[in-house]
Order: sequence, then structure tokens, then C-alpha cells
Amino acid sequence: MLDIDPSEYKALRFNVHELGPTHSVLNKFERLNIIPEFHYKHPKVKTNELLKYIIYVYDKNSPFRVRIKEIDKRKVYAALEAGLIKDIQDIPKHVSEILNNKIVQINQMIVEYVRQFHEHKFAYLFSLEHLYYSQLKVIMDGGGDAIKTKEFQQTEQLLEQVVSDILAGERDEQIKKDLHEIVVFKKLELRPEDIAKMLLENRRFKAEQYNL
Repeated sequence: MLDIDPSEYKALRFNVHELGPTHSVLNKFERLNIIPEFHYKHPKVKTNELLKYIIYVYDKNSPFRVRIKEIDKRKVYAALEAGLIKDIQDIPKHVSEILNNKIVQINQMIVEYVRQFHEHKFAYLFSLEHLYYSQLKVIMDGGGDAIKTKEFQQTEQLLEQVVSDILAGERDEQIKKDLHEIVVFKKLELRPEDIAKMLLENRRFKAEQYNL
């Protein structure tokens, strides 16, 4: 267990560490309560524990993020502090799915949380994606000279960097894909439950396409 002083949690945007075990995170923080994605109910995990985990991992001022740069290790210790697990050597399957970004509804929660800090980067990301696909079309149509190919590669690298910054150094490809798709679906003003269905359908389609 990390030796984190309680004062280190005060920099969190939402200091969930100061709440007692019976106090609701959503009732305490209205800014979180009004976001539909945060009302997702996992069948085996308490909402409080799930929200604490997300905040400990992805809040830009989290002591876990400050102290642990390696994302997988940070997730395990954040899960321990949040109450998702009791032993870092014994991680149940349902918690492992959360840590490995397998649940689309929880990925939606993560994206909505990081949006609290990076609204301008989300707008930038949307613009970059538009530029990326415009440049890709030019290259696929046969107009990809050396200069345009280099510009495309630079845009691709910039996209990767912006996504990494938004997701606190996350390396998992699935949540990166979900982030890109959620940004697009949000622009269409779809409901969270409809976005979740579309994310699941896209995953199933890709799994069938590549026989995964």
C-alpha cells in the first residue's frame, strides 16, 4: 500500500477520499450527479467504489497519478484504495475487466470524467480527427506525395499524443478507440445508453471481421 498523506488528496477536483464509506459520491458532488454516465450500475461493484477508482486513476491532480507514472500499476493501487480489491495479488475477474477497459459503460464514465479537465482538448481532438481523415483520403486517392505523407504522419502522431494526454498516459487500445467513437457520437447528441449499444456493436463487428 502506498503511504499517501490525506492532505495529498485535497488537490483532487472532487475529493472523494474525505467521504465516509456510507456517503454517496454522487450526492456529495452535484457536478458529477448531473452526468448520466455516472449512474451506470455494475452488477458486482458499488458505484462509490467505481467512481473513486476512476478519480484516483484519471484525475490530473490525483496522488496516484503524481506518484505512479506506470498506468497499470496505478490502476491496481487505485483499485485497492477505492475498495474494488482487498489484495493487489488477488484481483477478481470482474475487477480485471474494469482495469483492462473491457466494459463500455465504464469507459464512457472515464471519458466523461477526463472531459472535466480537457474540454478544449476534446474540441481539438475532433478537429484533428477531421484533418486526419481528410489527409488520409488524399493519400488513398493517389495524391500522397512526400510532403502530404509527412503531414499525415505528423497529424497521426499529434492525435496519439492528445489522446494520451487526455487519458492520463493510458496505453490500452480499446479505451482509445472508445474515446474516438464517443467524441463522434457525442457530437450527434446521442443518449449514453445508445452510445453504449453502438460501442458494443462496433466491438462485435470487429471481432467477427477479424475472427477474434
